Amino acid sequence: MFVPSHRLSVAVLSAPRPNEQTLSNTLRSLHEAGFGKTLVFAEPGSEHPANLYDAHWVRNDKVLGPRQNFVNAIRTVVEIEPGCPFLLLCEDDIECHPGTARYVDDVLLADEMVSAFSDGLC
Repeated sequence: MFVPSHRLSVAVLSAPRPNEQTLSNTLRSLHEAGFGKTLVFAEPGSEHPANLYDAHWVRNDKVLGPRQNFVNAIRTVVEIEPGCPFLLLCEDDIECHPGTARYVDDVLLADEMVSAFSDGLC
């Protein structure tokens, strides 16, 4: 069985979605993809699924908005896991292919290359 790298932290940004519940599918997908512990940074009113798939909950006391929730997530992960050089930070509406964690560990992290991508915050 694949054991996720201790060099990668995984965090999910979550916000209320009035007409759909996506966080539970995202957490299931990350789990099935082979990622380990996940930190969820939740805005007030965000979905709180019954099955967290080893996720740890960080609930914001007030609405931060997309940019500040993004900054807060990075700052918190750096404080909690200061020796972890890589961060996978996604929103609560993604799906991962099974085996993605192994690919990330074997291919993307093998080169010690740091990359950043945001599809909605930059």
